[in-house]
Amino acid sequence: LPHEKALRDFYKRLLNFVIESKALMGQYEDLHYFNKEHTPSYDHRVYSFARWSEGEHLVILSNFDADQSYKFELKVPESLIASWGLQEGEYPMEEMLYGEQNPVLRVSNGRGHIPLEVKPLESFILKLN
Repeated sequence: LPHEKALRDFYKRLLNFVIESKALMGQYEDLHYFNKEHTPSYDHRVYSFARWSEGEHLVILSNFDADQSYKFELKVPESLIASWGLQEGEYPMEEMLYGEQNPVLRVSNGRGHIPLEVKPLESFILKLN
């Protein structure tokens, strides 16, 4: 079945990335509650967090809703921007599973903003370049 094939493909891509990633075993910061408070249209059906280690910085986001797409600017709190040592400006990100969306992380006033469109049941691993 097509959806089973797509799911197998997703897990293959995910496992291949996980094997190579040091950040996934690194430090963790939840982005979910910050975005529930600060991001219009972000709700409990979306989940996001950051993982990082020296040389690799990731933002991971999943949409658990089977029907609804989301479009918003994911917020990256000041604490994480400081931990990552980012200055004001723009930072390209690369989506590591499918590479279809490669957004730019924009840092202004110490906070980050990542414009995203997330389809139903879609997940992203965004790597800071």
